[in-house]
Amino acid sequence: MNNLTKFNIIKTLFIFVLSFTLFSCGDKLDNNDKKEAMDHCSMDHCSMDQSSMDDGAFGMSTGLKYIPGAYSNTEEIVKLASVVSKNGGFYATHMREEGIGLIKATEEAINIGREAKLPIQISHHKAVGKSMWGQS
Repeated sequence: MNNLTKFNIIKTLFIFVLSFTLFSCGDKLDNNDKKEAMDHCSMDHCSMDQSSMDDGAFGMSTGLKYIPGAYSNTEEIVKLASVVSKNGGFYATHMREEGIGLIKATEEAINIGREAKLPIQISHHKAVGKSMWGQS
């Protein structure tokens, strides 16, 4: 790499991948088994989260607008973000909604950062749809 070429690249843990495990098997379980599986998977995901931070990740990111990330709940994200926070990381998100649900989605992102005690970054923050103009 010469002096004219510089990269600003950091590694983040992509929670979209972690959520897929829960999403892909959740419909095969009854409610009691689902809660137990979710609790177990959550512990496994926190362990994977810590491992990724130990391996040099700077934070975590979510794609809550996209499947399977759309099926993640706020509590799950806060739990994982708390592990990132303990390691001095940050949280980046593609919020759940940029149209009619923009305000609620923005509040969710802020609350995740507040509850997990880490800085947040909202990717591509915008207000979609004429009714939302001026709300972003």
